[in-house]
Amino acid sequence: MSGGPSRRAALAALAAAATAACSSRPDGASPPGAGGASSAGSAGSSPSGTSPAPTPSSSSASPEPLPAVPAFPAVPAAAAYALLPGEVEPACKQAALDAASAALTVDAAAPSAASGPLEPLRALVPTGASTALEVVYPQYGGLDAPRRTASVMLVADLLVAGATAGTAAGATAAAPERRSTTVDLRLTSEGGRWSVTEVLVPELPAAAPVDQLPEQTRQLLATDRVVLPGAARADLLAGSVHPAVVSTLLELSRTWRLHVQVLTSGHPVNVFATDRVSNHTRGRAVDLWALDGVPVVEQDRSPWREVVEAATALGASEVGGPQDLGGRGQFTDQVHQDHLHLGFGRA
Repeated sequence: MSGGPSRRAALAALAAAATAACSSRPDGASPPGAGGASSAGSAGSSPSGTSPAPTPSSSSASPEPLPAVPAFPAVPAAAAYALLPGEVEPACKQAALDAASAALTVDAAAPSAASGPLEPLRALVPTGASTALEVVYPQYGGLDAPRRTASVMLVADLLVAGATAGTAAGATAAAPERRSTTVDLRLTSEGGRWSVTEVLVPELPAAAPVDQLPEQTRQLLATDRVVLPGAARADLLAGSVHPAVVSTLLELSRTWRLHVQVLTSGHPVNVFATDRVSNHTRGRAVDLWALDGVPVVEQDRSPWREVVEAATALGASEVGGPQDLGGRGQFTDQVHQDHLHLGFGRA
């Protein structure tokens, strides 16, 4: 029959077109199991005789995560300190304070400023911590007559936030740790300008077993009538403070609240600018910078006169203070305008 082959050809063409249309997904992706090639391509041709162009996938690979940025603890907020009226050579003390504060105000994300003569202060800052310095009192350990060299014994609290680099921010939300610190800063004046030339950080003595300490030493450590910085407490815990010093402090504390600056650790080994060993080094002296909360340097308000007389009566053989009141062993000089020195000579 004429036209039969032609009709069969038309039907075959329609079937091929339908197969190609059904093998393509609306989003242009290959159906499962197609190995990424279209069915029309596997048949060898499309109805138009050309292979369909590949369609890009609508999904993409996840981006690589950014490197974690360490969260460093913020620098703690320290209370500001202002020198008190009546200080001798205030520029000297201010230079010591400025240098120590700059060196010990540390941002964990930045390098420390402690360099040159201030380098020993680096040892006070834990790795990865941010720190700030809160001054208790800067007392003279020595000042020569021409006022060209000096020792300033600085008692302060080092505020420490964080212990290691990368500490999570939430770990520093609490109040920073306070670490009592005593350092001896040596200064020189040139052309009227003071600068730190050396810093001595004391190595604190090892503590003895508490049950081996004398009873009065344990009482002194326990009372809140005598305020002890960390270095002085370490001296007592080591059992290195003479009983005469301990008993005198306990007796005076019955009447006055005593603020200790230094016993042994942190004081110059020799009496400043001499070759004489200080009684502090022997554990036979104490310096008091405040009485009943009033600094000795505030001489019109402080009860320093009464304490000097009481200490003399208790047997102190060296009693230095703002004035020589004429009693046995009493003396004064420019160094002792800011504290009382109570010493007990060697037997």
